[in-house]
Amino acid sequence: MTTADPFGTAHLRRATLAAWVDNPARFREDANGEEDHARRHYRDRVVVELAQNAADAATRRGSPGTLTLDLQDGSGGALLVATSTGEPLDAAGVASLASLRASAKRARGTVGRFGVGFAATRAVSDRITASTALGGVEFSVDRTRAALEPLLTDHPALAREVHARGSSLPVLRLPFATEPDPAAVRDHEPVTVVVLHLRDQDAADAVRAQLDAVDDALLLALPALARVVIRTPHGSRTLADVEDRWVVARRDGPVPVAVLADRPVEDRNRDTWQVTWAAPRPGTHPSSTATPGVPAAGVVHAPTPTDEPSTAPGLLVATFPLDPGRRHVETGPLTDLVVEEAARTWAALVTRCRAVAHEPAGAPDPLDLVPTGLPAGALDAALHRAVTRTARTVPLLAAADDGPPVPPSEAVVLDGPVGDHEPVLRELAPAVPGLVRLRPHQRPAARAVGVTATALAEVVDTLPTADAARTAALVRALAQVDGLDLEQVATLPVPLADGRTVRGLRGVLLADGVADAVVAALSALGLRVVHPQAGHAWLERLGAQRVDPHALLRSAALRDLVLAAADEDPDDRTDLLTATVLGLLTDASGAGPAPAPEPWWSEVLITTEDGDLLPAHQLVLPGTPAADWYDPETLVPVDAEQARAHGPALAALGVRTGVHVLAVPDPTQDPTGHDLATDTVDGWDEYTDRCPAEERDRGGAYAVTDLDAVRPEAWPDVLAAIDAHVPRVALVGTPTRPTYTAWWLRRWGPGRDGPFAAPDATPATAALLPSAPPAWDGFGEPLTHALGVVTDLAALDPTQWAAALDRLPPPGNPVDPALAAAVWRAMPHLPDCDTDRLPAVVAPGRVQVVPVEDVALADAMWVHHPGVWPVAPAPDPAATADLWDLDLASDRCPGAVTSSGQPADVPVELRDVLPHAPGHWVEHDDLQVDGRPVEWWVADGVAHAATTRGLASALAALTAWERREQVRQVLEDPSCRAAVLLDLAAAPPADGVSATGA
Repeated sequence: MTTADPFGTAHLRRATLAAWVDNPARFREDANGEEDHARRHYRDRVVVELAQNAADAATRRGSPGTLTLDLQDGSGGALLVATSTGEPLDAAGVASLASLRASAKRARGTVGRFGVGFAATRAVSDRITASTALGGVEFSVDRTRAALEPLLTDHPALAREVHARGSSLPVLRLPFATEPDPAAVRDHEPVTVVVLHLRDQDAADAVRAQLDAVDDALLLALPALARVVIRTPHGSRTLADVEDRWVVARRDGPVPVAVLADRPVEDRNRDTWQVTWAAPRPGTHPSSTATPGVPAAGVVHAPTPTDEPSTAPGLLVATFPLDPGRRHVETGPLTDLVVEEAARTWAALVTRCRAVAHEPAGAPDPLDLVPTGLPAGALDAALHRAVTRTARTVPLLAAADDGPPVPPSEAVVLDGPVGDHEPVLRELAPAVPGLVRLRPHQRPAARAVGVTATALAEVVDTLPTADAARTAALVRALAQVDGLDLEQVATLPVPLADGRTVRGLRGVLLADGVADAVVAALSALGLRVVHPQAGHAWLERLGAQRVDPHALLRSAALRDLVLAAADEDPDDRTDLLTATVLGLLTDASGAGPAPAPEPWWSEVLITTEDGDLLPAHQLVLPGTPAADWYDPETLVPVDAEQARAHGPALAALGVRTGVHVLAVPDPTQDPTGHDLATDTVDGWDEYTDRCPAEERDRGGAYAVTDLDAVRPEAWPDVLAAIDAHVPRVALVGTPTRPTYTAWWLRRWGPGRDGPFAAPDATPATAALLPSAPPAWDGFGEPLTHALGVVTDLAALDPTQWAAALDRLPPPGNPVDPALAAAVWRAMPHLPDCDTDRLPAVVAPGRVQVVPVEDVALADAMWVHHPGVWPVAPAPDPAATADLWDLDLASDRCPGAVTSSGQPADVPVELRDVLPHAPGHWVEHDDLQVDGRPVEWWVADGVAHAATTRGLASALAALTAWERREQVRQVLEDPSCRAAVLLDLAAAPPADGVSATGA
């Protein structure tokens, strides 16, 4: 039975075979073209091309299409069955399939337009059928060979071409009719069923890979397809409802005739352009087993995938003109037009994203759709330029105040870490038109569309004055920013408590725990205090001084007010200042330990009982011991009412209640405080002038004040109070520097007749100094020390020594050697000691007082030969002579040996007693030095002696002075050598040295 041929396949075959017989080169041309498309241009596009044909069929029918792609394992090999709804295959379609570059698709909206896409089937199959309910068509290598075979005998040229091709025959040029498929109807709608008998396993694997790669991009590129069903032996899946997962913008429009002038004739009929941009919704995943997320977005679709790379976020589908291989976009006016329309469609996508952002699946941030980085090709570069140019006027940036989006041309973006810090941006937004927020990764995109970042400092400089609550909110937001450059906010406007606004917080106070009334008072006094509502600890980093009542009482700002008030005429502000300081003292004392006093507190003006205003340090508190001790002309009583109201605070300010101990600041650390403190201390300049030069600029640590105001009859009570309450550090100084209190008590007070000998003083001390008054016996050592009571002369300081030397007897009177030794030991430490007499050795064993000008300081050997001249054996004779302006004994008597003698050997018995003794000495009958007789001498390292005892002293002076007695014993009786050595062995180590330099 003959198969019906509704599509006219016989006619098509006859025409093609006739053409091949007449022109064998045409056979070769058709074979090469089909092979070229199958193996090169469309080698990996069989699934895409089948989907494109299905989309075009749906377009022609005017209803959404469905495509089912079924990969089956058949007994004769694998099959790919593609079933599509829409306009079924007809005669024109078969003719188009059987032709090369003669598409039947000329209707608007169709995708296929070259007539070669079906050639992709030949990449995987040698037998393809397409069936409808009306009829079918088959393309087959075997049937094509069978159709050619009868012609080869009579046409050798054709035979040669056919034999040269082998199995690579132009199969698609010879369609064969097949039986209609009655089942080619789905839901009462005709369908077209295309079956590909896959060539081999490699072909089946290639098709399976293409099916696995199908994703949402296919539906986005072919919107005529509403659904794609994919079945393989491994399972099935369905792609549908693509706009649930993507935000899509589509536009189309006419192409001007002039733009189509250089296009091929058939292309000129396609006089519309279409563009689709799609961006994945962030809350969804495309139904793809290959790559979840953004599928196939790395290439431009036109509408099916090309080889043109795309780095723009999202998916671009556009009717770009393609080369015959449909792999690359051709350059020219049409491409330029589509690029510009693609940019406008991108703007529509941005608008669409804004409109659907509230939906559950959400939408991407429009700024994330801006292409950044380097383009991947010429077309990609053109798209970058067009999109970024268009984006500059598109409202795509999120406004910091959550208002309408802002176009880049009007946007203000902050540089640095605040650029994406929403709390800061939200607070700045009302004052900065066009302020937008960015996430860190969006900065490159913002730059790409022409947004220039503005320094925070520029915005802060232009901020208007804001109310305290608003400033506080901005400050709280800024405090949360990590890595903020504080220079950028140095000019932040901050409201003050008095209604003013400041830019720059140096010297501004940040009150913490300070009563509102005190804040108001401080403001009224002219201090710059941050408004309580705007206060935040972070303002300290900008230079504000954070102060509680304690800190305020130490602040330079309040100090300056107090000092200025002390130098000006009193007014209403004076009373307010005093009340403020007293209030702060009360608050500070009530909140914890009382604050340590500052020197300037004592300058606060307080009302006296006579109604005058005087500094606190010139006042006493009525009813306290100080009111009884001090002269009321010097320390004036405070007003009684004020004393009752603020007694403790007044005492803290320095109003006297008893003995007052003042801490004197170090002038190198606090020169102002040092000057304020010492100005109130009687005789401080004189005290410091008497200090050693190296200590002259130091503070006095602590000083008992007002000693000059003590009533004479009150001294016993005052001394008892000092003994009970004044710390040791204020009374006991160093050997070279008494404390101020000790100095004053010795200079002007009860100790002025001292120094005094303590009841347990050494005999020498008791012999020189008067006894301390019995009334002092109960005082502690620090106070008696300050009054000048000592147990040993070595404890006297330079000032006390000057008084003690005045108690030496007149010249010519003998002096106890212990007393004289104490004077001599002190002499190197007594500069400028004005005395007219000193103790001196005038003969062996005899010490007496001599006029100071007669005394020479013993050096060299003169320390061992007193009586030659009155000498004082003080330590370091050369330095002491310079200090006292005295002669050295060697200056008056050079010490030259002026008698002759005979060299002699030192006895060998002395070697063990005096190991370093010289081997020789000089023996004299009458030894004289400078014409004066002496018993022994050492000159130029040589011992001279006139007696055995003198020889022992001379040898010991050269080596070990402490052994001179043992040397004398051995020289006088060599037999006692063993006993002397035993004594030396049992004796403790000697610390003596050679006496020649003493």
